[in-house]
Amino acid sequence: MDSTPGKHNASKSTSKDIINCMPEDVITNILNRLPIQYAVRTSTLSRNWRFKWTSLNHVVLDEEFYDYLRGLGVDNWYNEMNISVIFHLIKGSITKFDLFIPYDKVLDVNSINYWVMLLSKKGIKDLKLINMYPETLRLSSHLFSCVKLERLALRRCSIFPAQPTSCGFPNLLHLHLDCVEFVKGNFG
Repeated sequence: MDSTPGKHNASKSTSKDIINCMPEDVITNILNRLPIQYAVRTSTLSRNWRFKWTSLNHVVLDEEFYDYLRGLGVDNWYNEMNISVIFHLIKGSITKFDLFIPYDKVLDVNSINYWVMLLSKKGIKDLKLINMYPETLRLSSHLFSCVKLERLALRRCSIFPAQPTSCGFPNLLHLHLDCVEFVKGNFG
């Protein structure tokens, strides 16, 4: 059979768009395994992928991410306003949050305590706050409202005691404390 110019003959095997046919939970699982900068870059793949990164359950703003921004010369992006925007763009629950505070960067403690409060409402299970800044990060008792926490790592923080009605961390499996100060009170 001759092919007529200008006409397209469909092949017998129709190719499927496997990437766009993947279930949302599979896509989220893949994106969670990428550094956040690469997960956000997937928004350029197609119109369908423009906001897929907002389904992330893991928000990892660790030292590697900060070094990546510093290498681009945009480490001034690493501030309360932009981190808050990330929180507001994420659609579902955030089960893992890592925050690295470099030795030369000041992040507002009120913003950090607000993020912890938001995370407690979003079902946080894995929380890591690594403070390299010389001043101790003063965490409020909102930390104790993260009752689904399974993993907690804190560095150079001070913690205020929980409210008497707090049940603590009933699901905690892993705890790492480095240079952590407990402010006067009953921690049970």
